[in-house]
Amino acid sequence: MSNETYFLMPCPDAMLRPIRMRSLRRLTRDEFRLSSITAARLAEQLSDTGKVLEEIHLEILGPEILGE
Repeated sequence: MSNETYFLMPCPDAMLRPIRMRSLRRLTRDEFRLSSITAARLAEQLSDTGKVLEEIHLEILGPEILGE
């Protein structure tokens, strides 16, 4: 359907699964602004996760394996 979309949502078993959502109404301007601000703030918080994962990979695999 044209008014449906899928989002990856966390489930109780800690897995991300696509959840089908249907549009019931359009967002108001204030709702859109709030969701945009929330997404921007979340993106800022997640931007450092790459550095953390690199450090974890370095510790687990070691520099000799990552250097290949």
